[in-house]
Amino acid sequence: FTKITKAVNGMEREMVVLRKAKKESDDECKKVNRYLGIREKEVNVLVARCAAQEEKLNEVKGARALEKELKELKKIKDKQMEDHGKEIKGLMGDLQLVGNQKQALQSEIKAIQQNVLTMQEELDRSKAEIREKQDKITNLYDELKDLHESKEKEATESIAMRKNLQDIKSEV
Repeated sequence: FTKITKAVNGMEREMVVLRKAKKESDDECKKVNRYLGIREKEVNVLVARCAAQEEKLNEVKGARALEKELKELKKIKDKQMEDHGKEIKGLMGDLQLVGNQKQALQSEIKAIQQNVLTMQEELDRSKAEIREKQDKITNLYDELKDLHESKEKEATESIAMRKNLQDIKSEV
């Protein structure tokens, strides 16, 4: 029985030692877990910082790339503006030339309009002369017609008289 009691006491001691070891182990585990939790938080903070820095770095890279693109676009636009400026100067010269040509054409148009007015006046005078001559021709035609009718009448009367004379001669 003593052996059993000793064995039970030994087991109880061993259990106390194990419980104590377990408690120490649990305490140590809690400390380690707390330490790991703190370290995990620190790691998370560091990861967040790194991610933020990486984002900033990417933004900076993107901004630099955009700045480079912007400079290239500015060069292209400056070149285009220069080309457009030259083109505008050329067009302004052409516009001046067209303006001069327009003035010359307007002068020609005025001269042509004046010629047309002069020709219209001459045409109107010619029309009036033609009307007068047509009236004279009509009058002459009417006179000629009257003269022809009267000559025809005289001829008819003369023929009638000759016939009467012949009739009278043949009766005598």
